[in-house]
Amino acid sequence: MRTNILVVHVLLIAALGFSDSFGQQGKLSDCELARDYYKRGTQALNYEERRDLFQKAVNLCPSYAEARVNLADALENIALIRSKFDQKNLEMVSTLLDKALKQYQEALRLNDRLNVARWGLIDIYMVNGSYGLAREEYRRILFSEPHNEQARDGLANVSRLVSGIASKEKGALRTSREIVGEAKNSAKMMGLKTMGFEDRTIKDRQSFNNILFGGWSSAISQGEPMDQLNEIGKALSSGDLAQYQFIIEGHTNNVGEENANLKLSLERAQSVKSYLEKKFDIHPSRILVQGFGYARPKFPNDNEENRIRNRRVEIVFFTSQQATGNHE
Repeated sequence: MRTNILVVHVLLIAALGFSDSFGQQGKLSDCELARDYYKRGTQALNYEERRDLFQKAVNLCPSYAEARVNLADALENIALIRSKFDQKNLEMVSTLLDKALKQYQEALRLNDRLNVARWGLIDIYMVNGSYGLAREEYRRILFSEPHNEQARDGLANVSRLVSGIASKEKGALRTSREIVGEAKNSAKMMGLKTMGFEDRTIKDRQSFNNILFGGWSSAISQGEPMDQLNEIGKALSSGDLAQYQFIIEGHTNNVGEENANLKLSLERAQSVKSYLEKKFDIHPSRILVQGFGYARPKFPNDNEENRIRNRRVEIVFFTSQQATGNHE
């Protein structure tokens, strides 16, 4: 696997050619000017400046796929800015990553030969926990580059990860001991910084499909859903995870209207956070919340099984570099 987080890319891909990426959008003079902004962007060292220059190139010539790829890369790297673990920064980073994701996707719509955009998508999918989507991008890379060893290794690794998640989901209720063990022993993101938080390291991401809610409700269902939440509370309040902070994410499938799903997913994440704070006395500063609606599926919403798996709550576990012994 190339990486599990966003990395500093060097995407000077002008050698791919200027003319074959331009369609009929924009006047020739606009696209020629866009090429000048693109060249200046590849020479800029500051990522904010790179973002602004590549954005100007895209605005002038929307069919300039390579400019979109480099714009996405600049947005990714701006998301790596060191900042506090708080709600404002979390929302800022997520917005940047979502914008980068859309630019990569649009670049591929314009030119599906740009595998460098697929690598960018894989980075973001891995950070977002969309492992099934990352697996599909690896497969697409290998379709056009069958001898790419990096992609072959990445596909093997992410396939094992997807299989492991599927086996855990079949195991129904997960105990606090299992949750703590996974968070402490996880190696898939250990030692890698992301999300834009200063001296914070992602240790693990765990997905729970059995924390169910009533139809279009944020009220947690009784029975196994509440039992699972209690096990999570025991884990998060245990001494073993005293150095950890957490993000509670709410996700839905693609059934229903976008804004309604977005609102519902946030309300469900907030409901989980509120319950954990009140029942297990977890300090509010240790938990942030986000609701993504159906914007970040774990798997393609192409069948009922996947739609069920996409309707979930995820917990991202963070700890300090000092706690992990990582001093980069």
